[in-house]
Amino acid sequence: MADTCSFSYDLSVIVPVYNSGAYLARCVESLDAQTAARGSFEVVLVNDGSPDGSLAICQQLVAERSNYVLVDQENQGVSAARNAGMQAASGRYLMFLDPDDTLSAPSIEAIVKTFDACGDAVDLLTYPLCYHEIETGKQHRNQRERWFAGSGAYDLADVPQVAQSTINVVLRNVGDQTPRFDTSREIYEDQVFDTALLERKCAIGWCAEAEYRYYRSATNTSSRRDRPELTFGDVISAFELFLQMAERTPRFAPYVHALILYNVGWRFRAGKLFPVFGSEETCRKNCGRLAAVLGAIPAESWAASPYLSELWPVDQAILQDRRLHVAGHCLAAPSLLTQGLVVTAKGSEQPVSLEPAFPQGESDADVWCWKYSFTLPVRGGRPFDAELRPHGEGLQPDLIFRVTRSNGRKLNNHLREFGDWRLELKGAGLHVGTIKDLPLWTMPLLRPVMWLHDRRRTGDYDVKRVDELRKALPRAVRKRRGEVSWLYDDGSQAGSEQRGALAKLRADHGRTAADSIVQRYVVNGPEDEAAAELGARAIQRGSFEHIVCLLAAQMVVTSCADVSEILPCEDAVFDRVRDFTRANQWYELVRDTSEVVFAPAFDKIFAP
Repeated sequence: MADTCSFSYDLSVIVPVYNSGAYLARCVESLDAQTAARGSFEVVLVNDGSPDGSLAICQQLVAERSNYVLVDQENQGVSAARNAGMQAASGRYLMFLDPDDTLSAPSIEAIVKTFDACGDAVDLLTYPLCYHEIETGKQHRNQRERWFAGSGAYDLADVPQVAQSTINVVLRNVGDQTPRFDTSREIYEDQVFDTALLERKCAIGWCAEAEYRYYRSATNTSSRRDRPELTFGDVISAFELFLQMAERTPRFAPYVHALILYNVGWRFRAGKLFPVFGSEETCRKNCGRLAAVLGAIPAESWAASPYLSELWPVDQAILQDRRLHVAGHCLAAPSLLTQGLVVTAKGSEQPVSLEPAFPQGESDADVWCWKYSFTLPVRGGRPFDAELRPHGEGLQPDLIFRVTRSNGRKLNNHLREFGDWRLELKGAGLHVGTIKDLPLWTMPLLRPVMWLHDRRRTGDYDVKRVDELRKALPRAVRKRRGEVSWLYDDGSQAGSEQRGALAKLRADHGRTAADSIVQRYVVNGPEDEAAAELGARAIQRGSFEHIVCLLAAQMVVTSCADVSEILPCEDAVFDRVRDFTRANQWYELVRDTSEVVFAPAFDKIFAP
């Protein structure tokens, strides 16, 4: 690597390569298309022990392009690959590009120009990030970009909400003084790296003319990085490290608090924040550790954060017997919810009680996640609005309803149909009414119109499959409801540890087949021995019987924290048949550990 006074290029693009042969060409095409002169930047390919032939592709690229460099090493992980790339780089600035992503044509030229203009005011620069959804072709921007008005240097005290991560950053190359990634971390190694850089000057650069194009697919997520029992330690230790920086540099504290709340927000919504693994004592300890982090963030930061507006999701919305039953979780600083919640509907207020969602720590301050539920009557056929708010005076965070599951048909992200009724989400409010708020006698006329509208929609769901299921399900589900049944489902990764946890759960509940409970286990193939080990009946994943059993089971037992992971068919299809779900159905969460123990129940479909 060049020393701090001599550089061969303006910028070095570091590309960590592992099993990337299928899409590396797209990445290289975007680099070849750059408006910057080829001699002004270099590309450092780091082959991290790829077994798929990526090395040969990299060797050919280096042979054909004079500004390409190849580093070949044994597999050590993405952090080690980036570190090796920085060690070999000889550009004044360093940027990272994953091999399955691309850059817009003007990116490198614009980045160098902007970083030069910022001078010594910043050590790190960021630029627009555009998500490309591979399956749908949809594109959208990262919400953090709204805080920047135009290219230049920004004081983080003025824009604390930018919550930066490594994917779209450029840093100054300072030779051997350039920071390195922590290779011991499974997760958040990028934010630890960036945050340490930003603390030096409490400032960040922004280049509006560049674009990082991030290609996402539902099939290319990392299951290991998504498992809380493997990543919780890294997540919480990163938060604790950020708080140490805030204490060391008070001017940096607003950015740190916003960064933690940004990560808490999306991890909460994705079901990746809860420490629902290990023994109850372990869960209690982890909850207390996370509560200590959240408790260190001032209430003003909680109230000001734009990333917490969706932290009040309605997990379940069930319309039954002319009553709308609502249940969910909420996450907030304890000081914001000292008097609970209140729902206002039809001119009157109804208190909403809260209870801890997880084992409590030493004090009430350790409670950071609550469960809530309430019921609204819908008699009379008249539409009405309801609003959820914290009770009492003081800070009033922005609460937004977000229904994740219901026994109604999902029409779009904000509207659900429950037969003669519809539920519309309006920010902090729910609008409950009939379709287009017309009298009930108009419903027979509107239903055929909506049916035709659904059939004309393309790419949303399999119309034929939905029609077949809705014809066949009523009798099959009605038959299953005549029995008391449990359904065991560990997703596609079921193993002996999970099965042991399920067996322990059954034993601790004191329930056996002799208690007239029909037990079924979802298997992935004919050779699966899980059902036999549990003494349960085997059903094939994705089969019609699987759909029936999931809808009709009294209890669904799983080790998947996200219930959507065990759906027997596509979400869009299941949305249109889930109204057959048993009203008093329970979901019980068990997680595998070395001790084969389980956490308490985590979810319940609300029943009257």
